[in-house]
Amino acid sequence: MRSRKILPALSLLTIFMLLTGCVTSSKKMVSIKTGMTREQVISVLGQPAAASADGPFEYLRFRLSGTGAPPLNPNAAVFADEYFVRFRDGTVDQFGKVGDFQSLDVNIRQE
Repeated sequence: MRSRKILPALSLLTIFMLLTGCVTSSKKMVSIKTGMTREQVISVLGQPAAASADGPFEYLRFRLSGTGAPPLNPNAAVFADEYFVRFRDGTVDQFGKVGDFQSLDVNIRQE
């Protein structure tokens, strides 16, 4: 009987956490601006989960958990969104959620 009351409460709590997590991660990404340096981006988002380069571009990939912080295990896919920041000549020229720019997906996913 008691478990029937707990299940709806847990479902609502899970939905709330998922919605709140999306907003928090997005708030951190709103702080990223074109022209920022690599050091400035890392000071806002923390250490990247991966980095790669392709010609004149450098890519950093970040995994932000529902709290907006890097997940405890950077390789865990649970409740983490992937974001990228692309640098040209040492400053940000593009950034967003992985998948926003299909042409960049291949470069971001290479590790």
